[in-house]
Amino acid sequence: MLNQSVIYDGLTGKLVSLRNGQHHQLRSNEWKLLQLLIDNAGLDMTVPQILESVWKGRRAKSSVVTAIKNLRHQLDDRVDSPSFIQTQVMSGYVFIAQAEIITQRDVKRLLAPHRSHWIRIVSRFHHIRWQLACYLANAACLAVIVLTSLSLFRLGAFDQYVTMRQSTRVVPMIIATPNGEAPNKRAIRICNSLLFDAEQTSRLYQLPVAPEITSPHPSLTWSTHNRDLLKCHLPHINS
Repeated sequence: MLNQSVIYDGLTGKLVSLRNGQHHQLRSNEWKLLQLLIDNAGLDMTVPQILESVWKGRRAKSSVVTAIKNLRHQLDDRVDSPSFIQTQVMSGYVFIAQAEIITQRDVKRLLAPHRSHWIRIVSRFHHIRWQLACYLANAACLAVIVLTSLSLFRLGAFDQYVTMRQSTRVVPMIIATPNGEAPNKRAIRICNSLLFDAEQTSRLYQLPVAPEITSPHPSLTWSTHNRDLLKCHLPHINS
């Protein structure tokens, strides 16, 4: 840990600020440069020394200046009042921060207040992922069943059951005989036969609406547009 404010992982090159919880991943050369400065804390590291140690002498001095600038930005350090890297005029750089080694347990304790809401959610999800997977699988199966049932319903697969349900409805029926005579047993049998045939062939609710009809043959119609009253029309029937 650097200056009690920044956690530095020398194995991965990651920086974590304890001020705001921000994470930074150093580039390879920046990582090597910071490690070099920490290993030589308090010592004046000249630009040629840095070039040789980090870039094997294959870069210009401007590379050191750029890397130092990036490190200061990642460490939230200032040139005029440095807390980590101090510039030695006409010489090089000195690492002035206090560095100490801490354990992984200390890292978790220090970072706990900075864990974001989403990180806590992800951590919680890690523990219940199998339960959530089962819930999602059940929901998917239920959705498939519902969609399949709707498709079958639209294709008419349940029409026969709907018709059977409708046929159980008790519909009143009047028998219209010639001259208003009272219907005899034969007339009642004929009308019941017409009703049974209409129900069995699913034509009951397709019968026409005709309050008055003159036909030489027995017929069955709806007496009202609401289809709540059937009318059996009978011509003259011999007893």
